[in-house]
Amino acid sequence: MHKKRDIIVQLAKKAAANAKMIVNEFSSYTEPEKLLAYKEIICNLTSYNEDVTDWDEYGDPWQLIYVFDGDDSTNVVCESYSKAFQYLCDLSDITCYTVSGIMSGGTGAGPHMWNIVANNGKYYLADITNSDEGTVGAGGGLFLDTPLSGSISKGYT
Repeated sequence: MHKKRDIIVQLAKKAAANAKMIVNEFSSYTEPEKLLAYKEIICNLTSYNEDVTDWDEYGDPWQLIYVFDGDDSTNVVCESYSKAFQYLCDLSDITCYTVSGIMSGGTGAGPHMWNIVANNGKYYLADITNSDEGTVGAGGGLFLDTPLSGSISKGYT
């Protein structure tokens, strides 16, 4: 029992150390440059898990760790992308919120998780999942984009 727990603890520590290395690597960059770098790194570290069919709820505590675990074969869902981005922003003292809602397209209709990030006094949408290769926002249209309407408290369109 202790051996399994020790392995899990070591994996979590490794993931945290890897995330801190990323933040340290970009510490001298401007805030917009950091945000772009974090998006690119997260998309390079993992791939979207096309095989997930159970969308009943979020809350897998390993979703954050999967991005930074060093395993190239790990595939994740939007929860991982958004929580990893949130974590890097938190380590960098960048205001970032993780939000969830219903998506009608992108990686598939249904529950989705993404971020809202503050930059220069304005708030921007940051959909890291749908900014990955082969997705609707791969060209940057869903990263640091301003919403058509809405607010943090009332929701976005």
